[in-house]
Amino acid sequence: LDRAAAASDVYKRQILVTVLAGYDPRDADSISDKVSNYTLALHHRDRAPIIGILGHYFELAEADVRTRTESALRTLEAAGAEIRVIDPGFEITEVLPNQWIIQTSEAAASYQSFYVGDEDSFQASTRSMIDAGFKHSGVAYANAREFRKKTRAALAESLSQIDVLLSP
Repeated sequence: LDRAAAASDVYKRQILVTVLAGYDPRDADSISDKVSNYTLALHHRDRAPIIGILGHYFELAEADVRTRTESALRTLEAAGAEIRVIDPGFEITEVLPNQWIIQTSEAAASYQSFYVGDEDSFQASTRSMIDAGFKHSGVAYANAREFRKKTRAALAESLSQIDVLLSP
């Protein structure tokens, strides 16, 4: 699951998403699928939007955040939006540990030749990340990448059923 930059309005956000969704030859996990023009969807609405929420993730939110999000959902539903609870088939709590294994392992691999013997030239937080990466086994890394591959496919399927994902 990749992160995207924030934007000041929906149109600019759609432009960012269109660019970020494109193929990156420097990213081993980048997919060269055709990228939709997400800004077109803003102008061609023939129905109310379908807003999805990840049920398990939503339940993990703090009570006040959950209450405010539920209020927003009621307002959107009253305005005509359809609300769908989606279940992508994986536990959201599994995402971060697997991402950590991938991120730290790749940091260790990328910086190994600069790092070993010159550890003190790196900031403490970077050292911590690289050191953690050296401790992961190849099996753990391969399993985490397989998890990411499966979760991306499952999430893509779930997202194809909605127009926007609302999270607390």
